[in-house]
Amino acid sequence: MLKHSHLVEFRKAADKEFNTLLEKGTFEYIEKSKVDDTKDPLPLMWVFTYKFDQDGYLLKHKARLVARGDLQYTAEDTYAATLAAQTFRAVMAIVAAFDLDTRQYDAVTAFANALLPIPISCNCAEGYERSGFVLWVLQALYGLKTSPVLWYKDFTCTLEDLGLNPILETNCLFVNDWLILIFYVDDILTAYAPKYKDRMDEFESKLMSKYEIRSLGEAEHFLGIQIVRDRSQRKLWLVQDSYIDKMAEKFNITANRVPKTLLLSTKLLPYKGKATAQ
Repeated sequence: MLKHSHLVEFRKAADKEFNTLLEKGTFEYIEKSKVDDTKDPLPLMWVFTYKFDQDGYLLKHKARLVARGDLQYTAEDTYAATLAAQTFRAVMAIVAAFDLDTRQYDAVTAFANALLPIPISCNCAEGYERSGFVLWVLQALYGLKTSPVLWYKDFTCTLEDLGLNPILETNCLFVNDWLILIFYVDDILTAYAPKYKDRMDEFESKLMSKYEIRSLGEAEHFLGIQIVRDRSQRKLWLVQDSYIDKMAEKFNITANRVPKTLLLSTKLLPYKGKATAQ
C-alpha cells in the first residue's frame, strides 16, 4: 500500500496532467445528450509511475491520462515509424568524428499536439467527473490507436516546414546542410557544427514556438543510453549501465549473488569423431 505522501504527490501529478491537457484543448466537457448515443464513450484510466534520474534517485511522481485504446475500433492507419538503433549509433559516430555539438529536447504531452480527424467521446477521468457530462476528445490523447501516427505526421511536417529533409528509407532522421536531427516519439536529439550555433538558436526558437518543448541541454542520456565523450580525442562511448543494472535487478543478479555457470573444470578438446544424423 502506498504511503500517504506518495498518494498526495500522485494527486498533484494528476491535477497537473489533467489541467495541462484541458488547457491545450485536448478535450472539453460536453453534455451526454449532445453525443451520438449509439456509441458508448471510450473509458479512460490513470497510469501512475515514478521518474528516476540516471543514478536511480527519485525525481518526481508522474501521472498520465490514457484512453483505453484496446477497446477502440478504427479502420485508420495506426503504424508510426520509430528510430532504429543502428541509425542512432551512426549519428553518434558522425558526432564524434566531426566533433559536433548536440542538444536534446523532450516534447511535453507530445501526442496531444495532433488533431483527431474525427473527435471521439470518452468517459470523464476518475476524480474529475461532472454529472451528465462526458469528455469530447479533439486531439490525440495517449492510448488512442491513432495517436502515435498522428503525432509522427504532425511533427515530421513541422520539421520539413523548418527546412529539414527526411532521409529516404531511414525512419526518424532529418537533415539539411548544417543540422542533423533524430527523434524517438517525443525524445529529440540534434547535432551541428559549433559555427552554426546562431542557426541552431533560431531553429530551437521556432520549434519551441510550435510545441511545448523542454530543453535538456547537451545530449548525455538518450533512450536510456549514456553518452560519454572525449572531444579532444574525438571519441564517444555509448554506455548502457542503467539497462544492465535493471536486468541484474530483474533476475536477482547482484554482487553478493553471482550466477553459477556449469562448465567443465578439465580442458575442452575438439571432437575428432564423425557426426551422426541422430
